[in-house]
Amino acid sequence: MYLECAVCKKRIEDNSILCPGCGGPIQVYYDYDSMRLSREDFHGRTIWRYRELLPFEKVTRLVTLNEGSTPLQRSDTIGDDLALDLWFKLESHNPTGSFKDRGSAVELTKALEREAKSVVCASTGNMASSVSAYSAKAGLKCKIVVPMNAPVAKVTMMELYGAEVEFVDGGFDDAVDTAMEYAKDPSVQFAGDYYWRREGQKTIAFEIFEALPNVDWVIVPVGSGVLLSAIYKGFWELERLKLTDRIPRLVGVQAEGCSPVARAWKGDRLKRWEESRTIASAIEVLNAFDAPLVLEAAKNTRGKIISVSDREIMESLVELARREGIFVEPGAAASIAAVLKNWKSFDGRVVCVLTGYGLNDFQTVKNYLEGKLKF
Repeated sequence: MYLECAVCKKRIEDNSILCPGCGGPIQVYYDYDSMRLSREDFHGRTIWRYRELLPFEKVTRLVTLNEGSTPLQRSDTIGDDLALDLWFKLESHNPTGSFKDRGSAVELTKALEREAKSVVCASTGNMASSVSAYSAKAGLKCKIVVPMNAPVAKVTMMELYGAEVEFVDGGFDDAVDTAMEYAKDPSVQFAGDYYWRREGQKTIAFEIFEALPNVDWVIVPVGSGVLLSAIYKGFWELERLKLTDRIPRLVGVQAEGCSPVARAWKGDRLKRWEESRTIASAIEVLNAFDAPLVLEAAKNTRGKIISVSDREIMESLVELARREGIFVEPGAAASIAAVLKNWKSFDGRVVCVLTGYGLNDFQTVKNYLEGKLKF
């Protein structure tokens, strides 16, 4: 196993979060040539059945809450109406209600491997709730740095798990800056949207591959971009290991009010979003860390990056609940909003990754149903 900058391709020898040279995202790579894996080697349930493709060298204890193995459910209402073979990857079935648990399991196991004494994390909500739970399971102290507008339900979860919660003025990027200051202490493990978390989240691709052959499109909400880049890496590794000969076309979806990656996809210079105006807090990231990898993934798979409005997100959230019986938070609804808005541009078998449970941002949904949201 080794670390390499995805932009300048330099090997990374320390525990840097971003490349010390160019500031680019870092990837984890393995000695794929020496691996001899088949589908039959993936035994059991949870993400740990993919242990050979996870970044550990001297694990003494796995930190797990039985994350992964989430349902892949076919849409027999919305999909049939659109003449699409439409499927939903229900990441809300993870222990704390979002896909973040996959990455937290890897990051907290890594913290024990490194003999860290505590964990610090910056988040808009879901990741912080998840890291708090997994820190409790690992027996490590946890500090969470969140923006002032973090959903009450998620903050309550953090406090219930025993985390120390610190609020900062500003958005997600300001919270990250504060958390990184704490992480300068070598005894503190930084838990966040970077390479260890990406390794956990790529297992979504592995599960789709195992459960559903010949997928044509995978549609993913994009905030920091780590989820989409992780799913691409997962499919890339399957292809590299000759377990598959095809990678689905990947579509990233952002909220129009905070869409730096979608803007760059259209040809503008990649830069920080000026001011967020979206109710989808789970994908509200002004400076998408993994934007270079997201753009590369969309380009290499002949996919695309698009944006949807807050109104389209909330209308799709209600449509999903009332026609499919699936309750998701606004950020998760971005993927189905992309399908409903652009259904004529999709064909074949389509998988929407539904990233988080509706109760994770209950107040926004309640406000919408009561007519209190203004678009």
